[in-house]
Amino acid sequence: MKLEDYYRSLGLKSGASREQVKQAYRVLARQHHPDTTAHQATSNQTASNQAASNQTTSDIFLAITIAYKHLLAHTAPSSNPNRATNSDFAAFPKTPENLLKYNAYARLRDLFAQQRFASAIALVEALISKLPDDLEVQQWCAIAYQQQGRRLMRDRRYPQALRYLQKALATNPTNRDLVAKLHQDLRSLNRQVQQASVRSI
Repeated sequence: MKLEDYYRSLGLKSGASREQVKQAYRVLARQHHPDTTAHQATSNQTASNQAASNQTTSDIFLAITIAYKHLLAHTAPSSNPNRATNSDFAAFPKTPENLLKYNAYARLRDLFAQQRFASAIALVEALISKLPDDLEVQQWCAIAYQQQGRRLMRDRRYPQALRYLQKALATNPTNRDLVAKLHQDLRSLNRQVQQASVRSI
């Protein structure tokens, strides 16, 4: 992507200031974060519509986060030392770990957009083996497991779906919103299993 494409992802014109980039990201992140938008889903949504909505939300959130990190890496911090903050300098330091993470994040976004969840899992599992204490990477891994579990539910491969949803819970147990969504997925899985058992009688 060109630099102007990243600005456009945040609804900005090329050359917007670093502060404008940060402000636009804060607004869009609150608006499109998967944990926030999950609470706005209506109760009459079908499971497939809700899954599609969650997928779209994840794609948008990944896109704006990638744009934000890329623009922070390519825009100068405030020249006024009194206005500069730690995040101005540390938002995307050029360490090997952060470069690895940034590149993996861009690839992960593409895999999610293509709904290639098995490949996304392979990517984040390799990343988490190198960055085992990174909470953000743990969240990506848990979301990849969750999306694969949901796909397996739609394919009626219930034992495999259960395994991936449980792995998601174990990977990121401190994220309350994600855990709540996973418990909803597990309840939905349980209902589907019971319905399938009744049909087979």
